[in-house]
Formats: sequence, structure tokens, C-alpha cells
Amino acid sequence: YMAEQGKSRRRILREIQFMQQQTKSGEPINIKKMQEYLDEYSAIRQIIYSDLSIMEEMGAGVVHKKNGRYYYDRQSFSGGELALMIDLVCCAGYPDIKSAKELILHIKQMGNDEEFDALSHHEHLALRNKTDNLDCINNTNIIHKAIREDKKIHFIYAHADKYGKNILDKEHVISPYQLLWNDSRLYLIGGNEYKNAVKQSSFRVDKIYDLKITDQKRKLLANNNPFYNDDQGFDGEKYLNSTFDMYNSKDGKTTQVTFCIENKLAGTALDRFGKDIKLKEYDQEHMTFTAEIQVSNMFFGWLAKFTYGQMHIVRPKRIVDGYRKHLQNIIDKYDYHFSSASKSPNKWTDSVI
Repeated sequence: YMAEQGKSRRRILREIQFMQQQTKSGEPINIKKMQEYLDEYSAIRQIIYSDLSIMEEMGAGVVHKKNGRYYYDRQSFSGGELALMIDLVCCAGYPDIKSAKELILHIKQMGNDEEFDALSHHEHLALRNKTDNLDCINNTNIIHKAIREDKKIHFIYAHADKYGKNILDKEHVISPYQLLWNDSRLYLIGGNEYKNAVKQSSFRVDKIYDLKITDQKRKLLANNNPFYNDDQGFDGEKYLNSTFDMYNSKDGKTTQVTFCIENKLAGTALDRFGKDIKLKEYDQEHMTFTAEIQVSNMFFGWLAKFTYGQMHIVRPKRIVDGYRKHLQNIIDKYDYHFSSASKSPNKWTDSVI
């Protein structure tokens, strides 16, 4: 009796395995193929139908339809959804190569055999643009845990040397607020205490080493901070909209900046600054809007992508003056460089030429 029970359990597990590997969601289960797959268990059709009926009663993803056929509902991801997840892993610079390959394998295993093979061509993409920090995924887990437990974290931050290798640098004790994706990189946004105030700072998670949770309670942003949020304590979306390439302003504060843009750049403005900005008609070809910006050289660099007619700052005047000074400084450097080079050629001009 016990042997027969064991055989029945193994047969049902084998049937489930067949449906997961050989059956597409929403398609009828091929009973003949299942019989061949069961092999040593040599189950007759009536036994298989009985097993499927029990699975349906138990809510195991089997559905019996009016046409008399049984269908398998995978109750999981479609092939397109699996491909999307793999694409996201491949195009991100995070995590490391080894972890990325393991993630892709786990995602592929959620599909059937046909989907597994179809998704295999993505694998080589996982080797591109990845960090060499093997603690990435563990770091993410620790940061989430610290946020849940309302604790500060301690870590050593790295910088890249001239060969691109990470060199351990400064130690930090941070109040973690949120993890944010920006330009294929994952960033930790946290509170850095300085002179009895808390300033938000950003850190690339793949440059974080020796991460530990401390016994100290987190210090949240003051409610007059531009990124304070009543519900969560920190407004990640607002922070992303105000920050350029995660370079925040020196004091961490934002400035209300009014822009004039061409009508056809409305989508660019909404994508960059969020859908809450209010676009107002200026003339037949232009609109104005106001957004909160952390003014930095990275912001000026982004603005320089556009001609004056496409997009320019209207006010405040000090930001306009700052942008003009930024551009003039670049022009002066080029003027000095090439005027000096014409008198005495140097390695810079020689290498370019």
C-alpha cells in the first residue's frame, strides 16, 4: 500500500512537471504526450484524467472546459513578461555579471522548455556594462531591512581610479530613505547629518562595500526640506525630477526655475520634470513652465543640449547669470587652450589632431 501511494505521488509530480515544461498556458494538455512523458509510471488515460480532476479541485492551475479538454493555467508570467524581465537585467549596470547570469537563469526557469530556449539568446547581453561588486544584491537586501527597521547604516564608499578599478575610500553613516533607479544604475538616497542638519545625498549601490546596519535610529528629513513627504518622509519622484545624473546641489536645496521652451519639446519637459508641471502658452511657438531644480554643473550641462530658442532659463536672474558664467568659463578655457597651442603646440592638441 505504501509503495503504491509513493508511486501515485511521484506520478502526480511528474504530471505537474510535464505541464510546466511541455504545455503552454491556455493550450489544451496533450494527454497522449503526457502518457509518453510518464514513461515508467505507464498511467492509463483514466488515471491521468482523475489526477487532473483532483488538481482542478485543489486549484493547482488545471481547468476543465466544456469541450472535455483540460487546460493548464501557468498562473505565472507570460513569455513576453519573462523577456522583459531579462531585458531589464541585461540593460542595467547592476548587479555584477555572476548575479546577473543567475537571475537570468532563474527567470528562464519560470517558463516552459520552448520559452527557455527562446529566451537563451539574451544571455550574452548580461556581460555588458556590469559592476564588479559581488555584494550588490546583498547590499540591496540590507538597505531595505534597515529602512524597515528604521536604522542607520554604515559602509565604505569606493571611487574609481584611472584604470576604472574601485578603490575603497570614505566611511559613511547614513540614514537610508529610498533606493532609486537612474540611468541603469541603482542609487541609495540617504540623510547625511552635518552641522545639526540633515542633507540628502545619493550613493551608487554598486560602489558600497562592507555595509552593516547600526543600532542608531534613522534621522529623517525636516518637514521644511524640499523633498520631505508627509506619507513616506522622503519624496523620491520629486528628488529624481530635480536632480541631474544624481548630482545634487552643494547645499541640497532646490530652486524654482522658470523655462521657456518650444512647443515640440513639451514631451521632453514632462519626461524630465514630471507630469505635475504646468505648461503655459507664451506665444504661438513657445511655452513656459516652472520646476524645482537642484542647480549644479550637471544641470547646466543638460541644458546646454538645447539651443536658446529651444529651451532657455527665464528666471531667477542669479541662475541665468550662473549659467552664462558656466558657458563663458568653457569658452574662455577653449580660447586660452587653442591660443596657447598655436604658439606652442602641446600634447593635448597633438593627440586630438
